Amino acid sequence: MFVSALWQELVFRVCLLPHPTEGVQPITAVIWSVISLGLFLAYRGFRLRHRQYKHRRPYYLSLSLILGVLATGMYLTTGSLWTIAGLHWGGMILTCSRKKGAY
Repeated sequence: MFVSALWQELVFRVCLLPHPTEGVQPITAVIWSVISLGLFLAYRGFRLRHRQYKHRRPYYLSLSLILGVLATGMYLTTGSLWTIAGLHWGGMILTCSRKKGAY
């Protein structure tokens, strides 16, 4: 599960968002954050269509949105892939433990 979290954060955060040390305008960071979150949610929704838990789609996507906003904020603050991958992985573990493997 950690590799999945690491891959998603690398693709949807690190590759799309400006690093905090690049000194871009705040509006540029906001625009790329919205694009990144939109692609992240589209990917998560696409993955969900093949699972047996389709009735939980709004709940799953709302948790994905919260995770995406938190990870985006953390990345724009820290610039660390490992921090956001750890956050994502922790969210996955928490979700799986609450749903008894229904991630």
